[in-house]
Amino acid sequence: MSKSDQYMGTVLDFRTIEACVTSKSKELNIDPSRAFIVAYLEAKFGLADDDALDCIVDGSNDCGIDAVYIDNDSGDDATVTLLQSKYHNSEKKFDRAFDGVAIDKMQYAIKQFILSVPKSSDFMSDDLKNKIADIRTLKNPKYNIVFISNTFPPTEEQRNKFDNFLEEENHGQDYLRCEYEHLLEITDLLAPMQRATIEDDLQLSGDYMNVDDLAGRTLIGRISGERLAGLMARHGNALFERNIRGYLSSNKDVNKAIMETATGDNSYKFFLMNNGITIVCDDMSYTPVSDNPLVHVKNMQIVNGGQTTNTLYEAYKAKKLRKEVSVLVKIIKANDAELLSRITESTNSQSAVTSRDLHSNDPIQKKIEAALYAQGYYYEARKDKYKGKKDIPAARRVDALKAAQAYYAGVMHKPADAKNRRRYLFSIYYNNIFNDRLDIDAFLDSYLLWNDIRKRSRSYKNEYSFANYSVYHALAVLNTFGFTHAIESDRLDSALKSVMEIIASVVEEERKKLGDEYSHRVLFINPKTYDRIMKVAEETDRIHQLQV
Repeated sequence: MSKSDQYMGTVLDFRTIEACVTSKSKELNIDPSRAFIVAYLEAKFGLADDDALDCIVDGSNDCGIDAVYIDNDSGDDATVTLLQSKYHNSEKKFDRAFDGVAIDKMQYAIKQFILSVPKSSDFMSDDLKNKIADIRTLKNPKYNIVFISNTFPPTEEQRNKFDNFLEEENHGQDYLRCEYEHLLEITDLLAPMQRATIEDDLQLSGDYMNVDDLAGRTLIGRISGERLAGLMARHGNALFERNIRGYLSSNKDVNKAIMETATGDNSYKFFLMNNGITIVCDDMSYTPVSDNPLVHVKNMQIVNGGQTTNTLYEAYKAKKLRKEVSVLVKIIKANDAELLSRITESTNSQSAVTSRDLHSNDPIQKKIEAALYAQGYYYEARKDKYKGKKDIPAARRVDALKAAQAYYAGVMHKPADAKNRRRYLFSIYYNNIFNDRLDIDAFLDSYLLWNDIRKRSRSYKNEYSFANYSVYHALAVLNTFGFTHAIESDRLDSALKSVMEIIASVVEEERKKLGDEYSHRVLFINPKTYDRIMKVAEETDRIHQLQV
């Protein structure tokens, strides 16, 4: 095997991915090709199992698109990820280049369905039709086309062909982007390596300030954007293993602003407009000088500033980063691990993206954990707290975000916000949910009932195309009429069937009203839809079927 082949991955990488996919396949009882997509979407975008499954459109008449993920957190300016996946079961194919025919099919799909309105949708699967309808409701979407596989990347010729297609269709804009993630990248994503010990030199610019006290040493100064990008080029994402925030792709508003400042006429103001980065380390040394010190840092980690670092690196790779860009840097050598943990948490506190992790040590979260443990459940206040612990079965784990969604939908009757504004559940809605009035039994039961409904809804998908969209609404309705997780299975099946029929009448009414402009997504993100569903439930003869 050549050196370049080793760079693209080995049989060991293939087997590592296979182990992750096999585990996910067994856990969800789905075939490996779908489990591969789910595992990728979870690792890449932080989706839960059910949300990742909802993205999949793979099957007959998928027109070369295997999954569609709409980032609802961006509102009408959402980013739409179009995914094409190839998963091979035989390790003999690990060094096979990604299928060029699949890339051609994606190109055709983009031209026919994304860049223009298809004359007919008869050749599309129902799942794809619904996703395309959802996309049509977005005002200014951007598209990220992603090709993934557990083999080698496409040939350079095939990549150039597709990249040229995107460049032509972009017309100087940047609303069509592409990523190729294959054997090596997928291995790192699904099974990241043990955190590396990073040791490097940081060249600071100009004056600096040094603070020594009992807690440790802090050095505050300025580093050029190019040097920071160089640090990223040398060490990659290993720089951020302690960072609880992670990197948001450059289409997010905050990173768009960083990119625009770093590459535009206001680049000289970057230092004033950016919050800077925080680095923690085991040790640092430098020769005291009046300015421009060269600081040697051992076992460094960037705990705040991942977005800044990654975005400047992207600008650097694109040869757009202005030389005058500089960044405030704070280098901290702390004397104890607890302090490092608190630094990591506090320096990330301005972002709702990590608000769940930031609240994970709140007294009320600890109370919930203890109360659920007493009932035989394991509360994951922090994401994936019990991941990989085989002695704790998945059925006994309660995910904090999903539980909050279920409680907000079922007990507080806010199903639209529970699903589509979940990023606020641990920020602006947090005190509405997690307070002294929280009913721990209702909190657990709404989560368990949600899980029951979610699983049953999959069987309704062929009959009711909206089934995956309406899980939280069904939960809210059933909860209103007294249903609990403990209800008999056949009784719940009958009631859920009635709820689906009720929701179907609301869907049909909306379809007649909007015609081709109708979208499941738009209907179920509307807070008024729940009231419409309840009104139908109360006015029809189905009401007796929903009374416990």
